[in-house]
Amino acid sequence: MCLSFTDEFLRKYYSTLATQDDGPTSVLVTGLNNDTRETIVIAFERRELIALERLGDDLVLLAASDVLSDTFKLARALGTFTATTVAEQMGISAPNANNRLKHLVAARALVRRRGVAERGGKEFTYSAPEV
Repeated sequence: MCLSFTDEFLRKYYSTLATQDDGPTSVLVTGLNNDTRETIVIAFERRELIALERLGDDLVLLAASDVLSDTFKLARALGTFTATTVAEQMGISAPNANNRLKHLVAARALVRRRGVAERGGKEFTYSAPEV
């Protein structure tokens, strides 16, 4: 799998995902060897994309910053949660947590569902995929 093929495929695939609300809830990459993993990471980094990779019994993010990887690890530990929970657990502001979660949802690493907050208004609940 060469870099140009991988880059073109991922560009088209993720462009299509961005326009579909009813697409897959998660994108999971499996069965990579070191060469294909490196190729995919380079292509993702060029396009500022991330994806989930199954490594044994664990899920990790490919081509993600440490900040997003740490947020994803917390999300996996929490299971189902709100942005407020992430902000409190990580000691960051709610807008910062929302921004991180937005990136993870766009990458299909988390699922977001809309609900109603206790005091009215909208509130989103997030969940991490299971292994």
